[in-house]
Amino acid sequence: GTPNQTDTLSPIAAGGAPFRLLIEPYPWKGDPLPALHSAATAKSGDRLLFVGGKTSGLHDFTCDPYENFPEADFNRTLFVVDLATGDVASRSIDDAASGLSIEQRAELASINTLFTTLDGRLLAAGGYGLDAAGEFATFGHLRVVDVAGTIAWVLGDASALADHIAFVDPPSDAPKNLAEVFFTLTGGDLFAIGEEFWLCLGQSFQGGYTDQCGPPQFQQIYSRQIRRFTLDLDAPSPVASFAGATSRPPWARRRDLNIVPARVPDGDGVVALSG
Repeated sequence: GTPNQTDTLSPIAAGGAPFRLLIEPYPWKGDPLPALHSAATAKSGDRLLFVGGKTSGLHDFTCDPYENFPEADFNRTLFVVDLATGDVASRSIDDAASGLSIEQRAELASINTLFTTLDGRLLAAGGYGLDAAGEFATFGHLRVVDVAGTIAWVLGDASALADHIAFVDPPSDAPKNLAEVFFTLTGGDLFAIGEEFWLCLGQSFQGGYTDQCGPPQFQQIYSRQIRRFTLDLDAPSPVASFAGATSRPPWARRRDLNIVPARVPDGDGVVALSG
């Protein structure tokens, strides 16, 4: 084996890059912000919506998966941050008025989903968390969230949260080897490219995370590909349709990485960085 995900590395540029990065602190003066990472986020007007994510920092490395990822680390609260007023509102997905099943709430509390936003919706696929039975799993649905409606629910709207979220099954027309696991991903990224959506890289991680404690207690399968689908966002019950999938080259064995949209020789595409 090698100390990296792949046998070869891109050369590191020691200067002369045609760009510079400048990071400045944001002078936030509003309510305390939610302490989260690896959440799905979306914006409607001046308001930011946070869904899921982890409420603590780096996970532990013990032989007990429930110590490494305690149940309390999976965020079960929707947060809305108003950038204009500084107000921060929140509402639990376990609220009696959510109208969601136990399994649906578990999916919303997951971390490291593949997500993007388009036309007022937040699309979030997969994610890692505790399922309805309390077992660690990578989830297998795509959630389509009406951002404005969900923000209104957090702010006290009388509707059910379930009225604003669709849980979409994997494409039924996908090849047999992908039909059930198409959305079962975590640690990758999701992009809207032209008329399609692209699920880029990541992995399926089933079971609890432990660190070199005898036989593995988990099953880890890297996607190593881009999975493409289409979806009518205006349909009352959106249905995903298979649009294609790339081959699975060794260099694509990556997760927890940065992927950015880019112009490539054939048009719009993406570039994977590190991982």
